Amino acid sequence: MTEPHLNWQDLQLFLAVAQSGWLVAASQKTGKSPATLSRRMKALEMALNAELFIRDAQNLRLTPAGNNVFEKVLKTAPTLEALGARDPQQRIQTVKISAGTWTSQRMQQKLHPFMKNEPQIRLHFRPCESTLNISKGQTHLGLRNHRPTKGAYATRRLARVEFALYSSKVESKSWIKLCQNTPSAQWIAAHFSSPPCVETTNPREGLQFARMGLGSIVLPTFIGDHESDLTRASDEIAELAHDQWLVMHQDDRHRPAIRRTVRAICRVFQNV
Repeated sequence: MTEPHLNWQDLQLFLAVAQSGWLVAASQKTGKSPATLSRRMKALEMALNAELFIRDAQNLRLTPAGNNVFEKVLKTAPTLEALGARDPQQRIQTVKISAGTWTSQRMQQKLHPFMKNEPQIRLHFRPCESTLNISKGQTHLGLRNHRPTKGAYATRRLARVEFALYSSKVESKSWIKLCQNTPSAQWIAAHFSSPPCVETTNPREGLQFARMGLGSIVLPTFIGDHESDLTRASDEIAELAHDQWLVMHQDDRHRPAIRRTVRAICRVFQNV
């Protein structure tokens, strides 16, 4: 069990899978998704050139070779745990969260108690106006303006998001163009006949231009209503309103770090 090509973390995961007998239970114990555990076990089998499990759906039974490896790993488990304990960074789990600029800003503002109380979870925010691919690992949690109809995803409905037009307290007929393919950017371009006063690809820059009185901008009401330098210049825009959905891979929903992060995000939107 001391071959240099073996991954010691894979051996620890192997021990958890062998003791649990199925991937979901091992996922809850290790914080790794069932898909990740399955992939790591196959990699270990390739490294050992031995079939370790008899696979039945997500249930796993040890082969004779697997039992042999299990007994050897079990004897070294205290050493493996001690090695892991020497580096606390190995126990920190990163959770990637993708959302639009304004939703990301809200979470960054509201999740600081969670980040303080969960030092073993590192949140990696990925503000993005486009949709990142969950299945390919670009993000773990995606906040979307629609519920996916295809794919192996688990979802949570969060809240209704409303939009309105905002401008500075000095009335302006000019508008700020956000060079993004978003419904709000398309709406404002379609409802102003004059050319934009300024263009930007950065939503936060657009907000700053609106604060300076350069023109009007469409914002979600949970952002615009809290801007002291801006006032609503329209009623809520019905065609832009949508439900906010939290989307994750169905295998990841079992991971403790994912579950705790999901609960924290749900609390943010419940307390709007």
